[in-house]
Amino acid sequence: MIRVMRMPGLLREAHERCEEDFSLSGKLPRLEIKRAKPWQRARLSRWLAEWELEQELPVPGEVMRGSAGPAASAWPAVAPEAEPPLAQGQIRLLSPEIPVAFLRPVFLAILSDRGDGAFMAAPYGRLAEPAFPGELSTRREALPLNILCLWNARAVDGRVLARSWLVDELSAREMDEVSGVLRHLRDGAKLPAGIERRMGPPLWHPADPRMEYRREEAAMMDKLAGGAGSQEDRGRAREALMYPVGGRSYSIAAEPRAKYETKRDLRPKGRGKTTREKGSKK
Repeated sequence: MIRVMRMPGLLREAHERCEEDFSLSGKLPRLEIKRAKPWQRARLSRWLAEWELEQELPVPGEVMRGSAGPAASAWPAVAPEAEPPLAQGQIRLLSPEIPVAFLRPVFLAILSDRGDGAFMAAPYGRLAEPAFPGELSTRREALPLNILCLWNARAVDGRVLARSWLVDELSAREMDEVSGVLRHLRDGAKLPAGIERRMGPPLWHPADPRMEYRREEAAMMDKLAGGAGSQEDRGRAREALMYPVGGRSYSIAAEPRAKYETKRDLRPKGRGKTTREKGSKK
């Protein structure tokens, strides 16, 4: 049996779930580890710390998943005629009249006008670090606009998006960066210089906590998109992000070595000094 010492709580639980699943067949499969760059491991460590903290907050899971919550009648209604018309490059704050935005501020970047009454829109992330490729650090000072989740772009009905306030606009540089990342997600094109280091580390392991985060964020945008656009439009971004996990081969983004050892510290670097403990095998 593989034994892991001093692994961060979430990764340890994920590893134990995999051990339990495979124990049904009587043995563990051969595990092939993908190397991660030091800056990716440090970023993952920061993301995990923030995710763990969020899980301790006294907020029901249904709220974080975009449930309607209490009636929003107490909030002032958006007057679309008082706001500029929707246009490419705008950053909009959804009205809390919309269920997914009632207890969580939802900021959206308008990426393009489809010309059929719907607009392609991408949400800004709820955490301060990008979780995986497709989430881009914008380097804006305003924290709610710091992480743009381009992997989660959807076609949204303009009548829904009109229930929002214009708060800012994407700069020409930001639009160029957005185009470069979307080409990378869609076609595998090479990322513009410097962009890779502003995105999150690869997502491979099926029990990685970021999988749960990804499901929550995708569900929120699916609800917002509703019937706008085709099934292909609604699924394209998630398909682009879903990295292949080959059969009996699994990987952990925080793992810096090429293979497992019977004892070692898998804590992502960047979260304090790494220690390696000695002892007898289990």
